[in-house]
Amino acid sequence: MASRKSGSPQCFTGADPLGRHFTIISPSRAERPGALASGVLTGDDFFRPDPHEKCPFCPGNENETPPSTAFQSDKTGAWIGRIVPNRFPAVYAKGVSDPNAIFGVHEVVIETPGHNPGWAYPEAPDTAALWEMILLRIREHRENRDLKTLVWFKNQGASAGASLEHPHSQILGTSLESPAQKRTNRLAAADWRREGSSWLARLVAGEKKARKRMVFSREGFSVFCPESIRSPYGLWLVPDTYEDPLCPTLGEAIPFSRVLGETLRRFQVVHGVHAPFNLVLHLRMPGKYPGFGWYLEVLPRLSQFAGWEWATETFIHPIKPSDAAKAYREAKG
Repeated sequence: MASRKSGSPQCFTGADPLGRHFTIISPSRAERPGALASGVLTGDDFFRPDPHEKCPFCPGNENETPPSTAFQSDKTGAWIGRIVPNRFPAVYAKGVSDPNAIFGVHEVVIETPGHNPGWAYPEAPDTAALWEMILLRIREHRENRDLKTLVWFKNQGASAGASLEHPHSQILGTSLESPAQKRTNRLAAADWRREGSSWLARLVAGEKKARKRMVFSREGFSVFCPESIRSPYGLWLVPDTYEDPLCPTLGEAIPFSRVLGETLRRFQVVHGVHAPFNLVLHLRMPGKYPGFGWYLEVLPRLSQFAGWEWATETFIHPIKPSDAAKAYREAKG
């Protein structure tokens, strides 16, 4: 990171490795009127508990959702996770609407029977089984040649876009190729041709060597705070090697669930159990994507975007990634 001239207020810049966006680190933003000392809010600032007697995702209310498209149960036969079509889909199945319209698939993953807004993928066999179900469903959708974009994501907390607090995530695929994904594909391929290796592999190797932005490495995965991230305290979870560079495999479900669980527990220690966040699994449909490797992005929603961010795709944060990583390293989940 490069600082401004000596004697002036300290600001720093960070660039995404592919040049997709930039970050300005400006600690003085934490001193503006109404800001907290850290420059970000805590989970309790966002938490507004909802009554869950009529929660459609709770056991006993299965008739409130469409029939399951995937299902996981325990030894007693009770469900521990299920996937259902979204009742309010962003896109509809092919043939339901105008044949010239965008179509796709939109499903909800009900991740646990417990109505617990602070749930964060505990280390348990049930969590591994949940991720096996999710990854299997993703791979089933990847066989649909009509889909051009497919994403798994999780919105936890109302400020992160969740309309229900019961732990859930979503799978959304469309016949439209995402402009953002096209841009990443183009930049990654150009970098691959120029450098002869993956930008993400070089990034992980560099972060491990420098160590200052690394949080932890475990079971073949690295978790770190990138130099440029779209929200303060953001994290990336990246495999050290790939069974399939385009999408996680079923064989990676167990270690992936453990590493993600530890990551989110550290997140909760630092920010509180009700802190809102988005998870985004960046993957690709089958095809040739030189230089691409899948990764998971943790985007805390502890601050808000304003006009500058929307206009420039340059994000202003009050904390350096190295300081955020240090906070996570010291956290014990």
